[in-house]
Amino acid sequence: MISWCSVNRFREDGRITKLSEEERTEISTVVKQDEYADLPPTQIVPKLADQGTYIASESTFYRVLREEKMQNHRGFSQKPTKRIPESHLAVAPNQVWTWDITWLAGPVKGMFYRLYLIIDLFSRKVVG
Repeated sequence: MISWCSVNRFREDGRITKLSEEERTEISTVVKQDEYADLPPTQIVPKLADQGTYIASESTFYRVLREEKMQNHRGFSQKPTKRIPESHLAVAPNQVWTWDITWLAGPVKGMFYRLYLIIDLFSRKVVG
């Protein structure tokens, strides 16, 4: 592992040099280890820092992962799946009811009435 002081990639004129192939390889090997395989760089870098090791910043980890096509869903949760929202279908009256609550202005400012409404989905008529 590279120590804290050897990561300085700044030239004397203030420009930043490219990441060396050795550092790039080290980032890939660390990310592939079982301990870090399911973790994003936001968790890998602090864990390495707790062990007293600094390889690169989080953004550099993300950049290397993106360049090597390894920046996919990293974590214990499942990848989000697209779902079609459920819809209710009524082919006759009184099969599906829906409801709504509406606030109506009262006779005095700041006073409101609540209108609870039950509607038949097929006929769109008020049931209750």
